[in-house]
Amino acid sequence: MFGQTSKAEWLTKNGFSKEGVTYIVAGGNTFNVKDILKSHNCTYSKLLNWHCAEKFELDGELEGFIFVPIFFDDVYVWREESGFAHEKEEAPALIKEALQPYRKNEGWSLPSTMKDSVWIGEVGERLRKIPAKIVGKKEINSNYGLSTLYTFESGNSVLCWFTSSYKDVEIGDSILLSGTIKSLNDYKGQKQTMLSRCLLYPIE
Repeated sequence: MFGQTSKAEWLTKNGFSKEGVTYIVAGGNTFNVKDILKSHNCTYSKLLNWHCAEKFELDGELEGFIFVPIFFDDVYVWREESGFAHEKEEAPALIKEALQPYRKNEGWSLPSTMKDSVWIGEVGERLRKIPAKIVGKKEINSNYGLSTLYTFESGNSVLCWFTSSYKDVEIGDSILLSGTIKSLNDYKGQKQTMLSRCLLYPIE
């Protein structure tokens, strides 16, 4: 059809990279810094809030914010016949889950004191039964129910997992940890590997 938008054009226009990745700016009230975000070519949408195709330095009034990566294929379906991206039914819930740990900076802490932490693996990689120690377990009561933020240390890496499922473990427990790497974040100078779909195994 004449004038039909290509997927590549749609991605560029709507704040995604050509690889189909966008970075949501989270961790505070973005309304107060919207003009700054606009100057960095950020785009606003009802689903994603303020987001951008490329990361930039979060300094000045943006200090304390964080980038949360979101993949096009996780939240949209491209319809070639219409030249348009259609939002998936589960997209809002996925975005809420991804952003929940960063809704309020004051509710986030650094239970790990590791200063020179390093990321482990790559986004999308599945970690399988790596030795880890639980150093943080914080319950968060939100509009979406009671959830728990777990923080682990494994070697010189800090790993975090946000879940609504109950786990019979406590701070100080040593476990074997399996999980999929969701993002590689830098929060308050500490490199944190964010996980999803985790399984915790006791060390026998």
